[in-house]
Amino acid sequence: MSRNKRPRGRRYTLSGRAQTVLSTVLEDIIEKTLEDARKMAESAGKERVSIEEVEKALRKLCQHLHPDATFFSDDIGSTGLGSGSLIGPGSKKPICRK
Repeated sequence: MSRNKRPRGRRYTLSGRAQTVLSTVLEDIIEKTLEDARKMAESAGKERVSIEEVEKALRKLCQHLHPDATFFSDDIGSTGLGSGSLIGPGSKKPICRK
C-alpha cells in the first residue's frame, strides 16, 4: 500500500453516461490538437503534418491545461527531466513531458 493508504492500481467504475462524456472530451482534445498541428504545418508551407508539429500542438495543450506551470524548452539540468518538460508551480515534478 502507498503512504496515503490507498491500494495501488485501484480501479474505478464509470457509469455509461460518464464514459460517453469522457470519450467525447478526449476525442475533442485529440481533434483540436491535430487541427492545431495541421495549421502549424500549413503556415510553414508543408503539405503534411510532422511529428514536430504534433509535439508543438501537445505542448500548447499542456500549457493551456496548466497555465500556471512553466514550460522549459531546453534541458532543465538539476531536475534531470531533460528537455521539453512542463513543471507545475512550486514543484519539480513534470505535468506534461515531451
